Amino acid sequence: MNEWQRAYDSRQFYINTANPSVVVRAIEPGLLPESRVADLGCGGGRNAIHLAGLGHKVDAVDLADLSWVSAITDPEVKSRINFVKSDVSDFELKSDSYHAILMTRLIQYLDKSLLQKLLAKSFKALKPGGVLVIGYTAGGGVHKMSEYIFDKYSYKSEDIRKMLTNIGFVIRSFKKGSAVSKYVPHIVKIEAYDIIAEKL
Repeated sequence: MNEWQRAYDSRQFYINTANPSVVVRAIEPGLLPESRVADLGCGGGRNAIHLAGLGHKVDAVDLADLSWVSAITDPEVKSRINFVKSDVSDFELKSDSYHAILMTRLIQYLDKSLLQKLLAKSFKALKPGGVLVIGYTAGGGVHKMSEYIFDKYSYKSEDIRKMLTNIGFVIRSFKKGSAVSKYVPHIVKIEAYDIIAEKL
């Protein structure tokens, strides 16, 4: 069993709200009806469930099988979510397929090489006008759990800006955020950012 699965099963790693991320709410008005979305590192599914409830089709990907899809009571919402248990780096992002790709609380657990590859794959996978949504903590992961070992990586905001623009993204919004501290246990003082980048 991987460390992520163990941590989730023991309820030591979770976000204690069912509300979607603020940055995901921000892209709602611009999404076409029945948009196709990839939620990479979907965790407990709060963003996937929210967007599926709005009529969008969501590929929800996570290394840990959290069994949250089976707990969804609305059959229409459930039918719009395709949960894939996979490392995000192994998930096939088909070219020109998505209106939006989400990476909320994901990139701080990816090393620079893997992150650059995933951002480049995401750029190719987005339709023209599609958006990449990122929420991350600049200093690495925010949980303090000595019994679980996670690789965590620190990224300065200017480094993320450079990665995105070098790939071809146009940054539409890059905001310093703090909402994560309200919902994540084992918190330390953090610097968090919410980003919306577009493929023209």
